[in-house]
Amino acid sequence: KKLNHGEIMYLAAAIDGEGCLPVSHTKYPNIVIANTNLEWLKRIQKICNTGKIHIHDSYFKRGLRSKPGYVLRFRKWETYSILQQIYPYLIIKRDKASDLLEMFNIELGI
Repeated sequence: KKLNHGEIMYLAAAIDGEGCLPVSHTKYPNIVIANTNLEWLKRIQKICNTGKIHIHDSYFKRGLRSKPGYVLRFRKWETYSILQQIYPYLIIKRDKASDLLEMFNIELGI
């Protein structure tokens, strides 16, 4: 999905603050945003028109936390599309995003 300027800025701030840019066990880059506020993650999911939300909190399951944690995960090509759009606005995750985009460019032969 092509994001508008406001969505790009919102998503860049969300990923900088609450996101993670790991390379999964299958060697594919992805975007992960974790939070205890399910409605906020649903809002981000709606903005992007993609992504999957899962409950992911072993502390909650063991009774060590009062609220469950949730994870919004974007898969490989969703990650590529999002990173291309938000990269200029990232601050904290900019270097990692650059590395991931380079991985995509190598795979695409760009």
